[in-house]
Order: sequence, then structure tokens, then C-alpha cells
Amino acid sequence: MTLRRCESVTVAHVGPASSEPTIRKALAIGADDAIRVNAEANDAYFVSAQIADLVRKEQFDIIICGIESSDFNGSTVGGMVAEFLGVPSVSAVPD
Repeated sequence: MTLRRCESVTVAHVGPASSEPTIRKALAIGADDAIRVNAEANDAYFVSAQIADLVRKEQFDIIICGIESSDFNGSTVGGMVAEFLGVPSVSAVPD
């Protein structure tokens, strides 16, 4: 097994300028960088498409999506991002 240390954590958020406090909180608790897609997040499909476009441009190694706020508690953004990108995904892993 080969282990590799994470070099940095980038938080991505789709939302208007009024969502900046959410991004600042993520930076305050340890994220190294943040990207906000300036758009009104009306549904999970739109959010997923925006995040997938961002990932294509930035080339991240791993994508971790939350289950509560990323799509109005629907837990679908992660799976849809994976589908847009043609990569495997794991959903709803219990703690």
C-alpha cells in the first residue's frame, strides 16, 4: 500500500456573494483555499454541473461532497458530479 499526504484542501461552493461567510468558515477550520462559483444554486443538477466544470479545469485528486447542505439535504450532488466526470463514487457511508 502506498500512502500519500494530502498537499492541500480546496473548498468549492456554488452560490451568490452572500454565501461568503460559509466559505470563510471553511477556511477558518482548515481549508487551504476556496473557490466560489458565483451563481444562484437553484437545484442539485445545476450545482453538480458547476462543480464538475470546476473540477475539470482545476484537476483535483479526490472530491468529497457533504450530504446535508450541498443540495438542500438531498444527498445527490456527489453522485451527479461523479456521473458528469465519469468517475466512480461512494455514497452514504455511515459513521
